[in-house]
Amino acid sequence: MAARRLVRGMTCGGRGGLGFVPAPQTSNKFPAEYLQRVKQTHMHGGYGSIGYNYDWKLAEAQKNLMRTHTTAVSSRMLFKLAQVRTSGPVSRS
Repeated sequence: MAARRLVRGMTCGGRGGLGFVPAPQTSNKFPAEYLQRVKQTHMHGGYGSIGYNYDWKLAEAQKNLMRTHTTAVSSRMLFKLAQVRTSGPVSRS
């Protein structure tokens, strides 16, 4: 089975708990300003983080992945947190 089609079993290339979504394979509907903040934070840190200190690539970030412990609620909350410019608790509504 090709890695791109792997969803059941959730193991792919040594990444336990992670699998590729068969379709669509990528996402590209992100606000440019949001992508810039993600890139900046991953590469150099921000919001209390020191970052990952690596060369962030848009093509890699666009890949649709399914994580076994991430739910739609988690995804919504992560997006909501990304919209907040200060640290601290975020309303769940």
